[in-house]
Amino acid sequence: MRVGWFDHENRELEEFETFEEPLNEENCEGLDFDVISVFASSEVTDKVLQEIRPEVVVTRSTGFDHIDLNKAEELGIEVYNVPHYGSNTVAEHAFALLLSLSKKIPRAEEKTHSEFSHEGLEGFELKGKKIGIIGTGEIGQKAVKMAKGFEMEVIAYDPYEKKGLEEELGFMYVKIEDLIEKSDIISLHCPLTNENLHLLSEEEFDMMEETVVINTARGGLINPEALLTALKNDSVSYAGLDVLEMEDEMRNLGNISDKEEFCSGEYQANCELIEREDVIVTPHSAFNTKEAKERIFETSIRNIEERPEENRVV
Repeated sequence: MRVGWFDHENRELEEFETFEEPLNEENCEGLDFDVISVFASSEVTDKVLQEIRPEVVVTRSTGFDHIDLNKAEELGIEVYNVPHYGSNTVAEHAFALLLSLSKKIPRAEEKTHSEFSHEGLEGFELKGKKIGIIGTGEIGQKAVKMAKGFEMEVIAYDPYEKKGLEEELGFMYVKIEDLIEKSDIISLHCPLTNENLHLLSEEEFDMMEETVVINTARGGLINPEALLTALKNDSVSYAGLDVLEMEDEMRNLGNISDKEEFCSGEYQANCELIEREDVIVTPHSAFNTKEAKERIFETSIRNIEERPEENRVV
């Protein structure tokens, strides 16, 4: 069995052919593998699948929006993901962003380099705030539990409500419109699909009033231009983002501070978001803990060798 392992990092894998770069249409020509293992930064398009024609695609992530599932199914290619590697890790990161915003940690840390004063650092408590969780899968459920630990009121939306979960975890399912209107804080924990692209856009932000928005899921769930407008008119008071639309293209730019094109054209909204004091952006690093990465590796190897049905997407 020939395995191509893309986005390779610092681990000896003598039995596989490894590539440091992600897989995409520019480097797929002539490749011949039974299995390809990729990360979320790869772009496994219909062209890539038709060129390589693997038996199996294993993504080392929970999300799979970087893989053309329709083409995979058409070609009879099995697709596997890692569904449970980082529910704690990602939910923790969501609350790290939220706490950093609520206590103004970045500004406070920077301020101590010039003066030891709390002037201008007034924050807000989480206790008693209403948090709306969008998506009640593994990560969303962890976020609910953490929110309850902070004595927050929790409401949630999921198009596929899980029977008995409300009573078990102590929250209430509501319509998405009600969640958007009533939440002090909104945290996204859902996959990106064709149906929920720009789930939060102009119409949704107009329904908010000084809301805090947290996104550790996928950048495409939020329209960045609409978020900027909402921040400027105070519909949104703060945003904590671990993901951005077009983040893969941004990664390829290298040092974005030295590139004029980053702050113009298609990247302009992202540039402005990064520069704002009421926004914290991290580089899609919510997953990046020692424990989570080990679970990703172990599950990916199992997906390659055993192809367990519970991890199969297509």
